Amino acid sequence: MTIKTPHQVAKAGGYPTSIGWAVDRGKGKTEIIKSVKISADEIAEWYGDQAPVLQTLNEAPSIERAVTEAEVHHHYGHSEEEYDEQEEE
Repeated sequence: MTIKTPHQVAKAGGYPTSIGWAVDRGKGKTEIIKSVKISADEIAEWYGDQAPVLQTLNEAPSIERAVTEAEVHHHYGHSEEEYDEQEEE
């Protein structure tokens, strides 16, 4: 038998535990908002009934290109020639 989430529990974002319906209150604290005995099988079934959340991950296309002198100066504060001169010293 599938357990049904009570209306007030669903509004609070509650979930089933073996001692009742619980809700997270932050900082690792959990509060039982409706006390009822729920079996492990019913809890597993409830989590199994939850629709999986699908998320599409789109990676930005990578384009290889040469870095301009202005970009080098902007990011590093000097040009490649100045950097080469510093390495030689």
